[in-house]
Amino acid sequence: MQRRLFLASLAGVAFGKNWDKPEYPNWTREFVDEMLTDSPWARPLTAPFALPNVAPFAASFSQIGLPGGIGLPRIPGVGWPGGSGDRRFPVPGGGNGGGSRGDGRTGGGVKTEAYLTVRWSSALPVRQALALAERASEVAAPPREYLIHLAGIPTVVAGESTAPMEKLLLKTAALSVKGRRTVYASSADVPEHGTHLMAAVRFPRMEGLEASEGAVEFFAEAGPIKVLQRFPLKAMVYRGNLEL
Repeated sequence: MQRRLFLASLAGVAFGKNWDKPEYPNWTREFVDEMLTDSPWARPLTAPFALPNVAPFAASFSQIGLPGGIGLPRIPGVGWPGGSGDRRFPVPGGGNGGGSRGDGRTGGGVKTEAYLTVRWSSALPVRQALALAERASEVAAPPREYLIHLAGIPTVVAGESTAPMEKLLLKTAALSVKGRRTVYASSADVPEHGTHLMAAVRFPRMEGLEASEGAVEFFAEAGPIKVLQRFPLKAMVYRGNLEL
């Protein structure tokens, strides 16, 4: 079955910046924010998807904040074609073409997009950024497995329970590097809180992985949302070590 994958652009300053400086812990709030939302270890992307036929309703969505209440990372809301600038959810409407029934529904469901962040929370620079963001006294120890957070999933796609989404993530989430066997998720957890969800997906570590091997790709399905994000390995070298 053909998958429709949505790969975020790798253009921008994230990969041309020296992330070794300033040295930890002499990081500004802006640097911490960048590390957690737009860096070689945390990539934003837009994922178009379609919801099943639902009647229109309006509800404002807020951002997910980190523990400590400082509002990091920024997790944008959900935008709807024809919607207003405040991205209220949902505002299906004119201009979407194709089968509008006059009640906000379409034959193929409501088309929209989610604004997500894929983040390697097991990587040292991200753990350092989280320590500063949460005002922790120590940086968390490196986990035995890779830990990837998929943030910004609209709660509405989970329905009444996140359990089906967890099962789907566990079934579909994978890491791939050219020339290596695909690594599949060992666990997936989606806490039921907030107006957006943050999935935590764990993978076994790849033995002997080197920066010269090109890139690692993350794929997962979270309900109707399909995600593919590519991470160049050379950009993920931090203080001389490949950090994932």
